[in-house]
Amino acid sequence: MSEYNPIKQRLLFLFNSNPVIHIKLITNSLRTLSAEQTARITGVYRNIFQVEINEKKHTFQYSDVAIGHVVIAEYSENRL
Repeated sequence: MSEYNPIKQRLLFLFNSNPVIHIKLITNSLRTLSAEQTARITGVYRNIFQVEINEKKHTFQYSDVAIGHVVIAEYSENRL
């Protein structure tokens, strides 16, 4: 889990400063599942984080961000 600590720390920083993010979901075949959408981080936990997109909550693992299945615009803009 230590390899995902930078991702978790960045998400915690975003959660505490401004939980509104822009997120894009990508499938395994590198097709864009959804265009970049506005989402709100609702929780950052030990192994997962939760976002709300269009009033529906979604849960992702930090590995999803690491391998590129979840792209967060604010994460790639300003790395810690």
